[in-house]
Amino acid sequence: MIEIQYQESDQTKPNQPWLPSVHGVVLNNQDAILVHRREDHPFWALPGGKIDSGESVTDCLKREMKEETGLSVSPERLLGVFSSPEYVLSQKAMVFQPLLIVFLCQPTGKEKLMITKESVSFSWMSRENIAQHETFPLVKEIAQWVWAGKKQAFFDGACFTSQNFGHQTDVS
Repeated sequence: MIEIQYQESDQTKPNQPWLPSVHGVVLNNQDAILVHRREDHPFWALPGGKIDSGESVTDCLKREMKEETGLSVSPERLLGVFSSPEYVLSQKAMVFQPLLIVFLCQPTGKEKLMITKESVSFSWMSRENIAQHETFPLVKEIAQWVWAGKKQAFFDGACFTSQNFGHQTDVS
């Protein structure tokens, strides 16, 4: 079972390097985002997972989406690289700060969502029902980024705050 610590004053410090993972955002016709309940935690999450040694980011995305949803996907564009020092996961004695590489994905086949050994249920999270979904940290912030229609990829080494979330730096 994964334990989540997010914005806690006494949270455990990581004892491992960042753990990069790749996640996919799939939208339905109403711009709702596919989320799933993992087998190891009751919160809703974006489908995805850690990159295996020797695996490309794209291969990881395709593999994880197939393993967790049954869908074959193609990445359309990078949505962003999301992380926060205020977000720590632990599994047994391993404590790490996740680093999420998130892509907007398009299903490529005729497959339907399928419960797998890694997913116990699915939901479509929309602007209207987002409050009803108890999610892993950063999932709702990623959803807001998608629904805001941002064309550039999000990246930030700090936590999500109203100040950071809306801030753009001009590098020209």
